Amino acid sequence: MRDDFGVTQVLMLADADRLANGRMTTVALTLIGVLAAAFLIGPRSSPALLLALALAALASVSRADLRRQAEGNGLMLFAAFAFGIYLLLSVAWSADRSEAIGKVTLYFAFTGAVWIVCAGTRSISDRLLERLLTTLLIALAVGLLYLCVEELAGHWIKREVFRLVPAIRLPERHLIIANGDVEAVRAYASNRNMAALALMLWPMLLSAQYVLPPPWGRIAASAMLASVTLTIGLSEHTTSLVALPAGVLVFLLARHWPRLSIGLLAAGWITATLMVVPIVSTAYRDASLHFATWLPHTARQRIILWGYTAEQVAKRPWLGVGIASTKSIDLHRKDVEETPPGYVYPLRTGPHAHNIYLQTWYELGAVGALLLTWLGLALLNAIASLSRALMPYALGCFATASIIAAFSWGMWQAWFMAAFGIAMALMAVSLAFAVRRRDPKLGAGTAPRPASSLAPASG
Repeated sequence: MRDDFGVTQVLMLADADRLANGRMTTVALTLIGVLAAAFLIGPRSSPALLLALALAALASVSRADLRRQAEGNGLMLFAAFAFGIYLLLSVAWSADRSEAIGKVTLYFAFTGAVWIVCAGTRSISDRLLERLLTTLLIALAVGLLYLCVEELAGHWIKREVFRLVPAIRLPERHLIIANGDVEAVRAYASNRNMAALALMLWPMLLSAQYVLPPPWGRIAASAMLASVTLTIGLSEHTTSLVALPAGVLVFLLARHWPRLSIGLLAAGWITATLMVVPIVSTAYRDASLHFATWLPHTARQRIILWGYTAEQVAKRPWLGVGIASTKSIDLHRKDVEETPPGYVYPLRTGPHAHNIYLQTWYELGAVGALLLTWLGLALLNAIASLSRALMPYALGCFATASIIAAFSWGMWQAWFMAAFGIAMALMAVSLAFAVRRRDPKLGAGTAPRPASSLAPASG
């Protein structure tokens, strides 16, 4: 009887432990789903989502997983580490060292988070991966519905919320206020949302194909792409309006000519990272596009900002002015800036270059530009190891992200850095699940030596 009672106790404790673990998993998945929807609705929350994904992966990742991830992706790891070390060194000549230290810390934190998620996909069970991706698909649907309604209704939801809760209003420059009341929210207020949506699209397109049974996966992916295209098309975020079709074009090209697609993206990446200074200088000094009235007003402003920033690169061409220095230097010369006749923007760099490639040259010099080039090519090399069925999704994501990086925010903005990390992390999870679905023998912990930082194995 005592033995039977002891066995019963053990079984009861085991059941209780499984129940507790199941509840913890449900809570974790719910939190990730809420944060994923929040990322689309309020993109500044992106660091929280990336951290949550990393913490969830950390619960299952082992030292062996991290070691195998490093062994299989040495080039990517070394490139990311070398870039980070150079960022750390550039703090020494930064115009704002406290800000610079903070940005370097964020770089290592976000890079580490992505790495942990990539390694964690090795140990997570098929069932848990499926539940995670299902949660993320639901979150995307919620966020997409909100954004589509907002664009169709002229930001009605934001406007009403700001009326009810004035404490959370956007700064007044982003609003149209009459008699102290919010009459409208300026259309560009959703620009960050559109960028977040475009970055999250590609891993979710891949997920839908393998989470849902045929033909529903293909139908859901097609509906998702159409809905995202409609939503971004209704917005005024020109960068996303360019980045999304470019990603789709690369995706279609890669389905038939994957090697050509990788070659074209590599050439484009090298051009963007190494030739951005002469390109923007030509547009500014030689073509005088800042005087072209047929260009949108904001485009003419960017050309002046880019042209002036490119001129400053020549003063510190090799090492740059230091990480996170642009804003500080710009503030110090604000009293002496000038706006020549016919110019729609003063001669200044602004707080950032609205182009991470140009910002790299200005702050990190030629050394930083070469390291960034290496980092991007290492990522493309990793993507090249994927199967022809999976590669187009990763290449479409790379193309979309590269264009968003070229025309929008500053490279050290925390939400922007984390948004790129989220795209990589979600692509890693999606690829891991797709690989296992394509080859059921590859279960948790059985994936062969990885060829990509985006997935535990190519397949």
